[in-house]
Amino acid sequence: MYDTYSDKDIAMELLMTEKAVSERYHWSTLEAADPQLRQTLERIHNDINNMAKQVFDFARQQGWYTPATADPQTLNAFRQVVTSVRNEVERIAHPQAGIGQAGYQARPTPTYQGPQYGYTPPAGPQQTYGQVGQQFGQSPQAGQYS
Repeated sequence: MYDTYSDKDIAMELLMTEKAVSERYHWSTLEAADPQLRQTLERIHNDINNMAKQVFDFARQQGWYTPATADPQTLNAFRQVVTSVRNEVERIAHPQAGIGQAGYQARPTPTYQGPQYGYTPPAGPQQTYGQVGQQFGQSPQAGQYS
């Protein structure tokens, strides 16, 4: 009559849920224009990540979750991509430095030419929209998320 769930089922579902929630808070944090809202979202996001890490560690200790490990060739390729991206970001962020670590010649940083991707920033004072804005619109009390 009733569905029964094992400890493994519960732990794995909780881990997948924590991952999904963390992703949502990550994007919400990146989009938050209000500093107090952003700080609150960052704190919640960190709490969620810490909880996910605890569930991850528990599931690994029980032998229920064994993420694949990358072979040395894949790790090396990943390191090369990360180094390349880091060098490109450094080159763009500091064009006045001339030739950067990766040997790039500095070039002028492009200037904003108006609305892109169909987005036009709203005129006037910043506003907060939706449930998140309603829930976190005021500065949080110490240790609270409201």
